[in-house]
Amino acid sequence: MPVTFSKASIDYVGLLNTVVQKYHGHLKECEVRICLMMAQAARNEHGEVIAPALKLHGVECYAIASVIPYKQRAAGAADVRIDVDADKWENMTADERIALLDHELTHFELQYDGEGNLKSDDSGRPKVKIRPHDFDVGWFHSIAAKHGDASLEVQQAKLFADENGQLYWGWSSPPDRDIETAKLGKNPDA
Repeated sequence: MPVTFSKASIDYVGLLNTVVQKYHGHLKECEVRICLMMAQAARNEHGEVIAPALKLHGVECYAIASVIPYKQRAAGAADVRIDVDADKWENMTADERIALLDHELTHFELQYDGEGNLKSDDSGRPKVKIRPHDFDVGWFHSIAAKHGDASLEVQQAKLFADENGQLYWGWSSPPDRDIETAKLGKNPDA
């Protein structure tokens, strides 16, 4: 059986709307329509997973954010879409689900003109583009082990730890500060 997709339940859409309201009000204000889909992994006749539900650039992932093509939007589709691995989702806590949805919603960046006006397509829908991650890692343990400090893996890890370590490591819960002040490499108390 191939990977299958279905619309998210009303409860999951409700959670998405709560996350939009709390962290991404600008998307609601601009009336960005969001489609939330659940992806089921491909399974064999014994129910064993034979292909992951979602892959991005060849890597298995929890969710994928995408902008829906203009032609489909003009036909009435949503503006953006979030696909979630249903099996992974079922094993997540409520807080992990909220964090995942917040992460995927952060990928949606509204486009503005030089005067600060929201751009729209020919159908009057808001233009949205995908915001890349602040930091992506492409490391090999074997290279770090063989080359140590000469490897980009170790150099990048050290730089990341020096600039962002307190934000990412050593916390059992998020730090008690405004997320906007938690810019990479910046200390809000400095």
